Order: sequence, then structure tokens, then C-alpha cells
Amino acid sequence: RWNIARQILIAWFVTIPSAAFAAMIVYKLIIIFL
Repeated sequence: RWNIARQILIAWFVTIPSAAFAAMIVYKLIIIFL
């Protein structure tokens, strides 16, 4: 049980920064192309 919870927390901590980074790149690309 603790292993699964730990994997979920690690997945969240890895996914959130990468998603924010991707969103920032898309945002900059939209500004450039507009």
C-alpha cells in the first residue's frame, strides 16, 4: 500500500513540473506566432 502511494506521489511531482514547463513553451509559441 505504501509503495503504491509513494509511486503516485512521485508521479505527481514528476508530472506537474513537466506539464507546467510544456504549458510555458506552448504559451511562448502562441505569443510568438500571434
